[in-house]
Amino acid sequence: MSPLPLPSHNRTIEKIDLFLRKQIISEKIAGIVFRPRAGIQTGNNTWLEPDLFFLTSKTESRFRTTNPTTADLVVEVLSDSTREYDKKTKADTYAALKVRELWLVDITSKTLEVRENQSGTTSWSRNVLYTWDETMESPVLGISVDLRFLED
Repeated sequence: MSPLPLPSHNRTIEKIDLFLRKQIISEKIAGIVFRPRAGIQTGNNTWLEPDLFFLTSKTESRFRTTNPTTADLVVEVLSDSTREYDKKTKADTYAALKVRELWLVDITSKTLEVRENQSGTTSWSRNVLYTWDETMESPVLGISVDLRFLED
């Protein structure tokens, strides 16, 4: 069982969730955001629980009667107690599951690392590190994201 996250972790997830939902509506992005307690199945009795994940309508239609086994975008907010696991083991598992885009949000350093799997393989093809005062590009969402929304 993972340690209970700090309030700053939960507030950051709330900010990202609200931001993603607003973008999906305003940009008319077809898809759905899943919150904690939704998971990505990795085997018969195993699954990962990202902080948030997004499925495009096309991907979501594949999982109408089964649990998702991949995602188009996964968001992990790093905690001190799970940072290395999230950045290595969990991220490698997401790559193996062919997740298209991974956001690793670091509250302490105020950075957001974007890992992309552009080729549909089982490894990340591109990693870019942004600070919270920059604008990032999200290939999955097809939008530019001003990361200042993450500031308190």
